[in-house]
Amino acid sequence: MSGAHARKRAMSADSVTTRDAVQICVSTLLFDTAGLLLPSPSGLTVSVISRLPAHCSLRAHITSAEWMTAAASAFGLSDPVAARLFDAFFLLAQQQQHRIEYARALLHHSRESRAIEQKAAQRTVPLVGFMLFLMGQLFLERQTAGGRNPSTGELSMDAATQFVKQHLSDMVVLAGLSRHGKITQAELAELRLLFREFTQNGQEAPFGTGLGHLWPAQSNAATAAIEVNVLVMFIRSKLTLATDVRNGTASTASHRGLQGQTVTITSAPPIRAHSSMRLIRLGQTTAYVAAPLPHTVVSGCANSTIVLGPVGGCLTLEGLERCHVVALCAGIVISKCRHTRVYVCTNNPPIIADGNEGLLLAPYASHYPSLEDHLGTAAVSPKLNLFAERVPSSNLLPPSEFSAVSIPLPPSTASTSSTLTRSCPCIVPQGYAEALAAKAKRAGAVAQQIQDAHRKLEEAGRKDLAQALRQRVQRSFTEWLEATGQAQSVADLLGGAS
Repeated sequence: MSGAHARKRAMSADSVTTRDAVQICVSTLLFDTAGLLLPSPSGLTVSVISRLPAHCSLRAHITSAEWMTAAASAFGLSDPVAARLFDAFFLLAQQQQHRIEYARALLHHSRESRAIEQKAAQRTVPLVGFMLFLMGQLFLERQTAGGRNPSTGELSMDAATQFVKQHLSDMVVLAGLSRHGKITQAELAELRLLFREFTQNGQEAPFGTGLGHLWPAQSNAATAAIEVNVLVMFIRSKLTLATDVRNGTASTASHRGLQGQTVTITSAPPIRAHSSMRLIRLGQTTAYVAAPLPHTVVSGCANSTIVLGPVGGCLTLEGLERCHVVALCAGIVISKCRHTRVYVCTNNPPIIADGNEGLLLAPYASHYPSLEDHLGTAAVSPKLNLFAERVPSSNLLPPSEFSAVSIPLPPSTASTSSTLTRSCPCIVPQGYAEALAAKAKRAGAVAQQIQDAHRKLEEAGRKDLAQALRQRVQRSFTEWLEATGQAQSVADLLGGAS
């Protein structure tokens, strides 16, 4: 056998091995991160979605302004619904460097609401990715209509995978745009928000890495095309659930069903497109998450306080009842939350969806030792806080009711950096800052009065009354802890530090 022939056979064998080793799964990103943002029934169909390219001046991207026009004229969606769909996908699809650049541009206009709106109208997102996101919304709407209506973060990915299999030809055709039933390798990359690819040993690779053999060898990736059906059959044969990928790297961390606890979490999945953190169905629980976070879902929690490190992507709050959430994020989606307060620094205007009652937003005014290190990792700017942008005044916490939420993390959670965060790095709006200063002044005055009274009693020789005063103050503090439900939290924290 000649050397050239042997090499050819070896290359052919390698190709077969690579092809057979590929495992593909549907990402949760477009299905189970931002939640259902469509009204029901929306009138959205696969056919309607496929007509969106006709409304775009750019082949591969769509602007916010183009989408708003198409949503009203071709989709029959109201402006608020159309805006929140685009805004949510913008958070999911934006790469970190683009997010940093956009935040800088907004920061330049942060005091001018009109300028911010003009900048927002100029945003672009990948057209194919956005159409796939709308397909995901269609799936969620059908789940709701079918009575399944799972909470965000608890979606059955088996059901989502079956939906993708059912509509796989339509989705691949969307990626090929106007090639009439054919698709190139370059266009295959448009499906990376929808699919994840794994090798036989569980290592993740960019989607499409192991599919190159489907195209002619040494062909031009931008022009050489294959039939959509060939790609569809191959993907369908390799589709599996992420939970079935052997030795696959965990991209989702979930904390579910915690009841009556105080927990400190200091690790999270890396900030990547398909990574996520989930806090689901917490009750009577205080959770401190001191880490830079990927897309994060907090769902179905009640009577809980949830403090989050910077979220380098989309933070979704859904179905919360009587909760306090303290967070920093690139952007936030809030739906079906009742009597909940959100203290937030967000680099994009909040997306307030349907079903909220007694929802109040306020600026972030807290800190923990490693916060600034985590802000850098998550690419969240503490100087840009659009928490009140586009938010009705009825959903803004009055400054008179505002107070900073303390984050009593033990020193062991601090950064290894020599520079620790010792105060809140965010800019607090004037009215809220004045309210904090007034409360601090009142607290200082009361503390001084107690100290003076205690000193005078001791000087007068009435140590018995001085001791009684000390005990009364301690008893009042303990009663306040019990009344506010904080006693167990303090006990848990002290127990964790011992």
